[in-house]
Amino acid sequence: TDADTDADMMISTMSSSSAGGVRVSTSGTSLATYEPAEDDVMWMEGWFWLEDGGDAVLFEIEDLAACEYQIDTYQVVCSRESALLGFSETVSSTVMIYAGQWFHVALVIRPDSIDLFINGDLNAVETFGWGAPTEATEVSEVSIGGTGSDARSTLVGYFDDFVLSKSDYTRSYFGGFDPTAELDSMAEMLVLLRFDEGTGSATYSEVGDELEATLRGASTWAVSTKPASESEIEETPEI
Repeated sequence: TDADTDADMMISTMSSSSAGGVRVSTSGTSLATYEPAEDDVMWMEGWFWLEDGGDAVLFEIEDLAACEYQIDTYQVVCSRESALLGFSETVSSTVMIYAGQWFHVALVIRPDSIDLFINGDLNAVETFGWGAPTEATEVSEVSIGGTGSDARSTLVGYFDDFVLSKSDYTRSYFGGFDPTAELDSMAEMLVLLRFDEGTGSATYSEVGDELEATLRGASTWAVSTKPASESEIEETPEI
């Protein structure tokens, strides 16, 4: 379904009964290499709205990190994957997020920790103990709103404005940040998707030589309703 392309748009998976979401693939080449040994940092963020209760993948960076919503606890749970060591370290939000409200998630992967921000506030930190991953990871595929391989993982709702950056200076976040403030493209960004095309089956990153992302399943376009200011963000109660 095409929409008014002059408006601020978003992706809708409201009618998704099959695997959906958006997939960024570099066809075997690499967006970047994440190297913990070099003190690299990866920043990723996006806006999400859930229509009803159900587990859902918010985003997944293949072989590196993933964030999902878990209905049984109303929490966002994110993980740092390590294929070489065969484990994942997780961090869970300490606030409850309910269906029918917009929320912003930002995840920062550091060599020795993972930081989770909810609606611009640093919500939880998990520090790696012995055996923190040190191997380099090639970043080549990004999925948003579902993995595309399982309909049960697809977010039933909306998502908007996704960023993947090889820098924690994507936001001036010390003490928190305003997630409604629009980000300009930066040299450190690997992916910047605003989802404003409003037509067709592809959307394009504003960085990375117009990197193409594909809409999957029943994913379609809708006029964006994400918060325009911090005052429009609904409160999330502490667990």
